[in-house]
Amino acid sequence: MTDDEARSEAEARQQKIVEHKGECYVEACPGAGKTLTLVRRVISVSGTLGLRQGIAVLSFTNSAVDEFKEKYGSETSSSPLGFPHFVGTFDAFLNHFILMPFGIPGCVDRPTVVDRWEGITIPHGRPGVAAPPLPLHYFDGETGLLAANRHSSLTPAQAGVRSHYETAAKRRLDGLRRKAMLAATAARKAAIKFLKENPERAKALGEAIAARFVEIIVDEAQDCNDDDVYVLEWLRMHGANLVVVCDPDQAIYGFRNGSSTNFAPFVGKLPSLIMNGNFRSSKTICAAAATMRDAGRSTPDLAVGIDRDSPAVIHIVPYKDSTTSKAAVGAKFGELLDASKLPKENSIVLAHKRKLAARISGNTSQGDVKSDGLKRLAGAVADYHRPGSSPRERSHTVKSTVRLLMTIEGHDEDEVSSLRSISESQERMREYHRKAVVLLEHLPPHCTTITIDTWLTMAKAEILRLTGVKVTWRPRKSDWADSLIAGRDSVSGLPYATIHEAKGRAYDAVCVVVDGSSENVMDHWTQRASATSEALRVLYVGLTRARKLAALAVPEGQVNAMTEIMKGSGVPYHVWTAPRKPSAKRDTKQKTPVLEEAAS
Repeated sequence: MTDDEARSEAEARQQKIVEHKGECYVEACPGAGKTLTLVRRVISVSGTLGLRQGIAVLSFTNSAVDEFKEKYGSETSSSPLGFPHFVGTFDAFLNHFILMPFGIPGCVDRPTVVDRWEGITIPHGRPGVAAPPLPLHYFDGETGLLAANRHSSLTPAQAGVRSHYETAAKRRLDGLRRKAMLAATAARKAAIKFLKENPERAKALGEAIAARFVEIIVDEAQDCNDDDVYVLEWLRMHGANLVVVCDPDQAIYGFRNGSSTNFAPFVGKLPSLIMNGNFRSSKTICAAAATMRDAGRSTPDLAVGIDRDSPAVIHIVPYKDSTTSKAAVGAKFGELLDASKLPKENSIVLAHKRKLAARISGNTSQGDVKSDGLKRLAGAVADYHRPGSSPRERSHTVKSTVRLLMTIEGHDEDEVSSLRSISESQERMREYHRKAVVLLEHLPPHCTTITIDTWLTMAKAEILRLTGVKVTWRPRKSDWADSLIAGRDSVSGLPYATIHEAKGRAYDAVCVVVDGSSENVMDHWTQRASATSEALRVLYVGLTRARKLAALAVPEGQVNAMTEIMKGSGVPYHVWTAPRKPSAKRDTKQKTPVLEEAAS
């Protein structure tokens, strides 16, 4: 089959999904154009809707929802999908149609759902034990148990009183629940509980939703857990027409129980369609991604897009466990972009952990809700002005600054964390947003031409002007200004994100960071154990974001294993030597050693 024939076949599969009548299950490879196909299906179905009928489009991440809205806007000049349609995350759907209308038993207040508790810390409460408090978002929002991925970050003293932290966290969460304030995980459980314990009302609600929405599209359905499948079964049982879209290799939400034993039997009841043909990535990137899949799925996806013949190899860039070495990887990635004439703004550094992605990209995220107010503000200003900051990251920074302003004005801690006191009033929300943006815009992001004392004076004056409150910050240590001083030393300022945040997106070039602390990920890669290794599937999602150029930042000790994987699958690659410390004969002023080329 020629390239043109393969592209025509892939486009025909897309059109088949656009025109398919009724419910279906669609399995799609990365880059198959599923978002654009779903947009075109929505546009097609919209023309058949009756009065007050709509379409619901659900996904599991805000980035996927944002991408759908962007592509819908680019495909049609009609108005955005407002009422009676619904476009949002699966959790937003549950909150909107179940939790908010029916409330929480025993609470008279309207529920407030919080994605993450900010600024609330939990002391262990045990006398005689010197262990600092833990942030409330470290704990499960329903049970109060410490999240499994947080255990390793505890100090020995904290680990010794873990049960005391958990008891205190559960007590705090129960108190918040009595005020109708819930973490997202607890809100989801409350919605499921309502459906199970109120069968008559659940039946009426299901029929009403099915009557309103001619079709409910569930994208990224591989992230369904058993609760999600229960909701889908409930919707279908009451007449909802479901279109379920999935790529099993991109299931990366196991930490929220995002794997379901009931998913396969459920979608087995639906007519099955397939989308193959990768319109996004080059043949080399498709071949490298295939090395991460199980042996039974090791054939590379067929590259059919305009970048299919991009000549780039897979760049393997070793790094050591040092700030200098990690920053050198970002600098090298920047050089590769320049050499390939690819814009930095459409390229990205991705890692499982935000801090590692920031280090590699030449940025340092400064926001810290555990710090005092002055340090939080300095970090927020540095983050807001950081060249690599994405729109969503800036939005998060603005929201954190809103919380700081509310704290300065004396709002209750629970209200600050949940933002309930302003979220129920659009006028107040806009006013606080304006204040936060003004504060962030008016303060310089680094102290290159002014002293930190001058910056502090400016900050106090601006806060007084915006809030009417005279803050009395008297820092005992100068480390509050580290982010303002560090802001001068950004190495590359490349955009960066966690792989979870980038899911559903595409970039001209991607640098995927293999985390040396991720247990056995290279062994899993060698064994093609993607079915059981979520860490490997996370890397797969990261690599498949790339169109033209891909780099793998690999711990120095794992380079040989990586090259064997690429060599064994016939994937063209190129290895760069790890950075060395500058010798006395070299330019000691050079802060980022240039990576040297090595034969592959």
